Amino acid sequence: MKHLLYSITLLFICALASPALQAQTMTPVEFNDQVATIKTELYAKGQAWGAQYSKVNESAQFSTLAPYREDLEVYIDEQIAELKKMKDVKNSKALQEALLDYLVYERKLISESFKPMESLNAGSNPANKEAVLKTLMENAKLEATALEKVTTAQNAYAAANGFKIEDAQK
Repeated sequence: MKHLLYSITLLFICALASPALQAQTMTPVEFNDQVATIKTELYAKGQAWGAQYSKVNESAQFSTLAPYREDLEVYIDEQIAELKKMKDVKNSKALQEALLDYLVYERKLISESFKPMESLNAGSNPANKEAVLKTLMENAKLEATALEKVTTAQNAYAAANGFKIEDAQK
């Protein structure tokens, strides 16, 4: 009986922690904070991949990039799944869609541009390495535009819900 009560309590706590349920009680500011956290986490994970790339570029141990890419993929996939389940938070649909589009773009960028890097090594043809880098640079060109769409949607959401987004530069 004690075990059953413990299990029911645990399930209840897990259900309360579900983002889809949280959206029903989440305020617009809290939702915006969640969006900001996703952007910040994604940036940090991307920076970690870039730092590792800088380390391995000389040694050509590109396979060591895999855990960083995989971490990004798992994080993005989790965030996409959570966003798809999330309910509207005071007319958040446009912001949710902009963030979802951004995450889908990032996921594609990673699979098409980061993963091919891992197959490179010291014996790789310089032309092949250059082609992989060129693909990464070409695919990354749209990243700022995709992120700007999220920022624009965030600002519009904040204005519609009576709060201002703090400038990260301050």
